[in-house]
Amino acid sequence: MMAQLSIPNPLSDLTKDYQSCAAIFFEGKMLVDKYAPSGKCKITKEVKGKFTLAAVELTDSSATPIQQIPFRVAIKNKATNTLWMYTQKSVQEILLEDLLMECQPGDKLLFLTEDKSYALPHNEVEVKVGC
Repeated sequence: MMAQLSIPNPLSDLTKDYQSCAAIFFEGKMLVDKYAPSGKCKITKEVKGKFTLAAVELTDSSATPIQQIPFRVAIKNKATNTLWMYTQKSVQEILLEDLLMECQPGDKLLFLTEDKSYALPHNEVEVKVGC
């Protein structure tokens, strides 16, 4: 009689990844124009305020933040297409004004989760008129 070997499935743990939705908030308001594949995050250079990242509960008409989550920010340089990690450690909030001091015209802000359980499909912020 042969014993059956149990072979672990490395893909089984992947089902736990990206199960919760997350979104970027600016001054308490979700930044993406619509939480859909075609959604865009844009902000003008003239405004001031803070970004946060939160897990959200989605309905057909709204997205409600349920828990603030830590994140990091990278800047994508338009001229070289290079990503530069702006935050060396995770943060709970960050000021737009501080990010803009490191940006060149056409650069983009990229928000990164530190926990794979969160899906953040709208992670790139285009800053209009500069950055």
